[in-house]
Amino acid sequence: MKKFILPLLLSGMLLIPVKGQKEEMSSPLLKHEIGMAAGWSTGYGISYRYWPGRIGIQMTTTPYFEKNYSAASFGITGLMTLSEIQWMRVFLYLGNHYLYYRSMDYYGYDQFGNPVELSEPVNKSSGRYILGIGPGFELMLGKKFGFNIMFGFRSDWSPDDYRISVTGETGIYYRF
Repeated sequence: MKKFILPLLLSGMLLIPVKGQKEEMSSPLLKHEIGMAAGWSTGYGISYRYWPGRIGIQMTTTPYFEKNYSAASFGITGLMTLSEIQWMRVFLYLGNHYLYYRSMDYYGYDQFGNPVELSEPVNKSSGRYILGIGPGFELMLGKKFGFNIMFGFRSDWSPDDYRISVTGETGIYYRF
């Protein structure tokens, strides 16, 4: 009988931490998050997340307008929880980001590459679409704040350029 008591106690001790790790960090009341985010494939600026369960969505945007220059970032990201414990969530993300720039150019270049002043300013605009995928981590800072780190691969397209590279994303959110 003594041979069975020690393995039984050890097995019971191993089950206690496993039960504690299944405790979910998200409460049914904390489905919404608002904060600031910055990333190549998720966008930059003010960010809102709706994460009601295993699947969530993140929207990030920043418009900037002045007389001779404008820029805007529009990001929509899909989120899927892989695992979560009380203080951390591990997830996958699929980021979609569109960047738009517009500027007035007052200078051009002559045939030798020297800058010259233009008689009429030229309005230039361009856009770039960026798609990214990878894993992410949300670390809880207390009960209401979360700090996010995401990384992976991205590909981006513009009318005259295409590239594939690594990406990094981050954000801090208030949950309510």
